Parts: sequence; C-alpha cells; structure tokens
Amino acid sequence: MSRRRATTWLCCTKAASSRPGLSRSSRETTGRRSRCGSRETRIASWKHCARPAPSATRRTTTSCGSSSGTAARPAISSPSRCRPACRSGTCSRACRPWRKSSPARSESPDATMPIHDQGYARYAGTRRPPGRAWWVIARNGIRRMFSSKLFLLVLLFAWMQFFVRGVVFYLAANFPQVEGFIAPTPATFRDFFDSQAFFVFIVAIYTGAGAIANDRQANALPLYLARPLTRWEYVAGKLTAVMAFLLLITWVQALLLLVLQTMFTGSLEFVREHAFLLPAVTAYGLLQSLVAAITIVALSSLSTSARYVGVMYAGAVIFTGAMFDVLRGITGSSAWSWLSFTASQQQVGDVIFGADPRYDTPWIVSLLIVAALIGLSVWILGRRVRGVEVVS
Repeated sequence: MSRRRATTWLCCTKAASSRPGLSRSSRETTGRRSRCGSRETRIASWKHCARPAPSATRRTTTSCGSSSGTAARPAISSPSRCRPACRSGTCSRACRPWRKSSPARSESPDATMPIHDQGYARYAGTRRPPGRAWWVIARNGIRRMFSSKLFLLVLLFAWMQFFVRGVVFYLAANFPQVEGFIAPTPATFRDFFDSQAFFVFIVAIYTGAGAIANDRQANALPLYLARPLTRWEYVAGKLTAVMAFLLLITWVQALLLLVLQTMFTGSLEFVREHAFLLPAVTAYGLLQSLVAAITIVALSSLSTSARYVGVMYAGAVIFTGAMFDVLRGITGSSAWSWLSFTASQQQVGDVIFGADPRYDTPWIVSLLIVAALIGLSVWILGRRVRGVEVVS
C-alpha cells in the first residue's frame, strides 16, 4: 500500500476536543471563543472546519462523500466561519466555509476583525445662509430650458420684432426722408408689448406648464420640501425660472430698443423728452411677465400633466377673450373688457404709458381684475404646494 493515503475531511466534529492525545495548546484553545455564523462556539469544536488545500494529484473520494488530495496531508487552517449545517456533526458538502478568509486571517488565529459603526453623518461642508435655496430651483429650470433646441428656436422667433424695429430706428435716425413716418414715439414701445403678447403666451406655456406638474407626476414635492427648502422658496424658484424668459422677450428687448435709439441719434434728447418711458417700460414689462408666469405656474400645481396645464391656460386666455368679443359685438360696448384677462391687462398698460384707455371699462376695475388674478394664483399655490398630499 502506498505511503500516500487519502485524507478524510473531518468537518465540524466535536470528538477532537475529547481525544486522549489532544495537546495542551489545543486544550487551551477551548477557552477562546469565536463567531461561527451568528452564534458563539468554541474554537476547539470547529478546529477542522476549514477545507483542505487542493492537491495537484488525482482526487480520492472518501467514505463520507468529500474529496481530498493524495499527495500530502493538507495543513489545517485557522478557524473560520461555517454554515449552521456544520453543527450537526456530520460530514457533508454543506460544511464548506461560506466565506473565504484572507491569508492574513488564516495565518493568525487570534486576528480580530473590526466592526465599523454605520450611523448618521452630519453635513460637514459650507452652509449657505437660509433664504437662498430658491436660486437653486430657478437655476436648474433655466438650464433645462436652454438645453432644448426647440425652445431656442422659439426664442429666436420672439426676438425677430426687436431686430425689425432696430432696423426701423436706424433708418429713422439716418434718413430724414422717412423720419416723419417711422420716427419712434412712446406709442411705439406700447405697441411693441402688444405685439409680443403672442410670444409671451407661447413661452409661458413652454416654460411653465411643467414647472410643478412634472414634479407632482414624479412625486418629487415631498423630497424637495423635506430638505431645508420652504414651499414659498420652491414656488419662488419655479416662478423666477418662468419670468426670466418672459422678461427676456419683453422688458429686456424694450430696454435695448431705448439704447439703440440713443446710439443711433447720438444724444439723450429722446430719453429726456420722454422721461416717463423708462419707468413705464419697466413697470409694464414686469406686470405682463408676472401675470403670465404666476397664472401658468398656479395651473401647473393643479395637475400632473404638463399638456393638460397648457390646454387649461390656453382655454382660459382664449375663452375669456372670446366672451368679451361676443358681448361687445352684441351690445356694441367695450365695457365688458373686464371679462378678458388680456383686455384688462392692456387697459392697465395704456394708463401706465400715459395713453388714453382703449376700452370703456374704468381702468381701476381692470387693475382690480389683474390683482384678483394674481391673488387667486397665490392662493392656489399655497394650497397645492405641500410636502404631503391632503385628501379631503
């Protein structure tokens, strides 16, 4: 019989601790305890729980079903973690170590493994003063719009009137033959805002229809408001993102037209003669942009679909204007202008620019209608923008 004999993998046997020839060092290990799975067991009881090192020679199957090399007797590794099936005292494949230990851990039986406490880690960065979180919302909304090529095309068309009127101002300043026909007046700037009303309508739908509706659809409002961000800061950020684009196609263009007029004439005479023009352009540009922005954002908080919000906004603007046109055609009076949001806004604009009101409705009534629309939008935003959904 060859000197090479098969070695049986004795796994998880408790007979080793009571063997008569057990050395003193092996008996001393019975006092130390180790983790095996999730319970504490004695090291001496689990001494042979590690699988022998593989051999390059042929494999021999033992009587208990496990295989081992025939070249040499494998060295017994250090105590390792075993499956709970190893505790039955039988030898089976279930006794294999469920996790391979590192060489350092195998060489040193007394090596300990640290347990790291995983707890809540506070933010260690620089904290900004409270009240500035709205700018993060606004900045992300503006960046998202500028990444859309279709929206950039809409903005390009919205600037076409500015380029056309810039050419007209140049011709009026350099060609006296046509100066009397196309010379700029305060009414020119008033008509500029009326012409931009269509693009205000389109840009408001494009930028504001999904301002809050998309967050409601994704259930992101609780996540936003769970952070150091109040609901009014959230609304201010969304409103700022929409107003930024509306002011870009109204107030900014009107100011640039004033600058072009001054540059082409080479003097400030036009600005001095119409000193009220700069405050009027600023006031009406802000009013026109605010009414459109806060209305579309309030409607956006009522739904989870941006398309449905766009339909609601278009219906409100078109339907109220159609009602006013029908009643004016029937009665022959423009006193019904208070029914139309657009007509009421135009009436207030005439007063701001110092022109005669175009409708028979008192301008104070039109101003109250505009103020009521803004107040209703604020009330809707206060009711709908919450961290939790209130079901009544």
